[in-house]
Amino acid sequence: MGGYQSVYDIYSILMWLIGLVAAFLVVRTGRDFYAAMSDPDLGLQGAIKKVKKRMTAAVIAVTIEGLVTFFKQFYQ
Repeated sequence: MGGYQSVYDIYSILMWLIGLVAAFLVVRTGRDFYAAMSDPDLGLQGAIKKVKKRMTAAVIAVTIEGLVTFFKQFYQ
């Protein structure tokens, strides 16, 4: 890579962080959904309402990670 090694290192760390955030959001959304489904008063509709914002955040994080990976592969 020559003189661009530090840029590559920063990019690599950034990709790891994006991946970790996406994985954390997906796991936490699943855990919250399971906990909400375990509550007999909520049911499926209540569980979806309870984790709706977190599901949206997880979808956005996974989409951003996928787009960054796609553009990296496209321009390499």
